[in-house]
Amino acid sequence: MVTGDFTNVQYRGAKFAPRDTDSNGDGTRPIEMDSRQRRKLALQRAKENSDPEHWQTTKSEFTRDSILRAIVECLAEYGYSNLTLGQVARRAGLSKGAMQHHFESKSAAIEAALEFIFQQQIELQQSYARGPSEPTDDQLHGRRIDALWGFVQDSSYVAFLEIAMAARTDPHLGELVNTQYWQFRQKSRQLTAVIMPEWQHDKEKFHLAGVLVNYVLEGMALRQTLGLSDEETDKALREHLKKMVASLFDETQGVDGR
Repeated sequence: MVTGDFTNVQYRGAKFAPRDTDSNGDGTRPIEMDSRQRRKLALQRAKENSDPEHWQTTKSEFTRDSILRAIVECLAEYGYSNLTLGQVARRAGLSKGAMQHHFESKSAAIEAALEFIFQQQIELQQSYARGPSEPTDDQLHGRRIDALWGFVQDSSYVAFLEIAMAARTDPHLGELVNTQYWQFRQKSRQLTAVIMPEWQHDKEKFHLAGVLVNYVLEGMALRQTLGLSDEETDKALREHLKKMVASLFDETQGVDGR
């Protein structure tokens, strides 16, 4: 699961868990924040710690990050068809002019948001791969499954679904989603290959395991978003999926005689 506290939010009759918290940085309990509050706190910390010469660059980077988080939040809450730059600007605590300084069009904002969503998932996978200690093989398989499950339960994934559904009838958006998604899948496979080199002895099963995990968890997340699943069944399926992936790994080791 994604680390941190969650707030249950209704999304078209179903619950999902947006990542609306931030660490206080001092070991105290995280507090709930929206994009505007996160940006204000981040800028305050950055200004205290940054070289004045680089402050404007740092401020611009934080502002862009705040906008991208606001886009994700607005997509998840209101849907793609209702998304406007003015709406995003208000959520990020910016003027529309400041918003357009970073993104001149909705298309440009959506493209950047897709990159942001997928980059979040890559970073999440990396954090689960590292973990608090050196994991066993079974733990590593489980961590990657937990990482992906955390992502598909997050508002970022709901935002991606909104964009993907809109892409069905928008050729330009469809091409953008297809390109971004497969670039992400390639990076994800490369990451898996680095942290699980043993799988490279059987590339067919390596591919099969990745497809199995993605198809099962994404399908489960979609059913959950639509209110068609229950927590107990989802948990049992995830545990069974971990055993299936571990079994494929064990077969691969057996073929190599390792």
